[in-house]
Amino acid sequence: RDAAGPAHFQLAVRGKEPNVQINGRVDFKGNTLFPRIYSYAAENLEGTLFFEGNKIRTEKLTGDIELGSFEAKGWVSHSGGALSAYDLDFTGRQVSYRDKKSHLRAEFDAELKLKGSAQQPELSGTIVILDGRYDKDFNLLEEFKKAPTASREIKEAAITEQPLKLDLKIKNLGDLIIDNNIGKIELAANITVKGTTKVPRVEGIINTTEGEIHYLGFDFDITRGFIEFRDQYKAPYLEVDGEQEIGDAHIVVKLHGNTDNLAVDLSGTSVQEGVLDKKDVLALLLFGTTEGSGRTDFVQRETSPDVVAERLATVLQRPLARATNLDVIRLEATPGQDGQDRLRKLNIGKRLSDRLTVELASELKQDASVQSFQLEYWLTDFFILKGAQSTDESYQMGGGFKFKSR
Repeated sequence: RDAAGPAHFQLAVRGKEPNVQINGRVDFKGNTLFPRIYSYAAENLEGTLFFEGNKIRTEKLTGDIELGSFEAKGWVSHSGGALSAYDLDFTGRQVSYRDKKSHLRAEFDAELKLKGSAQQPELSGTIVILDGRYDKDFNLLEEFKKAPTASREIKEAAITEQPLKLDLKIKNLGDLIIDNNIGKIELAANITVKGTTKVPRVEGIINTTEGEIHYLGFDFDITRGFIEFRDQYKAPYLEVDGEQEIGDAHIVVKLHGNTDNLAVDLSGTSVQEGVLDKKDVLALLLFGTTEGSGRTDFVQRETSPDVVAERLATVLQRPLARATNLDVIRLEATPGQDGQDRLRKLNIGKRLSDRLTVELASELKQDASVQSFQLEYWLTDFFILKGAQSTDESYQMGGGFKFKSR
């Protein structure tokens, strides 16, 4: 896509297209390269590319990607104006990665090889995830909608094209977290990816280690769960259980299904009422009492209409955000002088980039409500800067660090 910095060229080009022969060398001296296929720049490039007719070779090419580093060696050959064969080795340490929409961020070590002809290339090796986070929302409210399947045209194209063959082993030694609308789920991965880039085949299961499920304003502690890749044409299958004590009841929430079509099951047992069915559990979560029990001995906070509104807003936040193209829609309740919770603030916001989020907050008062404009900016992956200005002429500024230990 782009490059910067000094480099020494000594090249001789002979022949006619498409059979051009190039001989000579290119020496990199701390250059920066912005590749089209990668979200981060490769900086401080050092090394030499040797051009030997229809082959381009390097004995050692090193560089930095964010806080990590890499080394590449090997060769590629070209014929007729296109690459014809590969024999490359790549070693990366603490290399950063993010997808185009910044839903997936990761830092990893890698030992990879790309070998074979352009018609049958193979990417093999190991990837060790040191820190990974996935924040794309899963569909939760569409549990009665049939899960989408790939069309026959897509399947045929995936089978007939010449994709990259895969033989990868992937595991994590550090954090690997799903952090989205359904909760925060910590994962332990040890999988093998075979097949091709068009039709990948994942062998193995990703297990959940701990975390919490967010549902109707409650956080349910995860007790078990896993992710499987059952069909290469569908989203991964997720199954996870979370438990919480509410009043005298033990409530279990179970999410299961493909991540683009998750279903929710509710169950529970009460000391006084025994086994609870789904509608009783739902009433307990929303109103603090089971249907028809007539009991009002649960914590008063759970029966506050404002808290019910806050929980419903939590459930509807993601659909509303998708409909309005907003990333943040949040109602906040705080305790009043009478001990009852009251809705105090409405927050709406937009993530303008993977680093910058702006948010508008307004107090829900009839008189003298205060509005504020808030900004969060990640200067790096480890340092965040926060600022706010309110209509009452008050200002706030703060920052924070994120540390990792291994």
